[in-house]
Amino acid sequence: MSVSALDIVSNVGAIDDLTSTARLIMNLPVALLDAIFILWVFASLSATLRTLQFRNATGKLQLYRRFTNALAAWVWVSVAWVAYEMYLKVSQVMSFLCFAYLCCLSS
Repeated sequence: MSVSALDIVSNVGAIDDLTSTARLIMNLPVALLDAIFILWVFASLSATLRTLQFRNATGKLQLYRRFTNALAAWVWVSVAWVAYEMYLKVSQVMSFLCFAYLCCLSS
């Protein structure tokens, strides 16, 4: 079983049969569900914060505000990480294309 798991882990990204358009189409539903989930969580937190402010529960209000701020910071870090990963993928493709173009010119 561990050999099968090792084989799966080592070969997951090795097959590249999909075009970039197909990958984009397959990733859009996941990104959409993630965005809906994040909006749902923040909408619920906003309602909770309003309720706590109305009830004048300062201790819980402060705790929930800190949690909301920490969650928002992690969402921004996650978005920045995804943008950085996309930049690396694009720059690797562009560097490969430039290398291939220079190889063709030198031939």
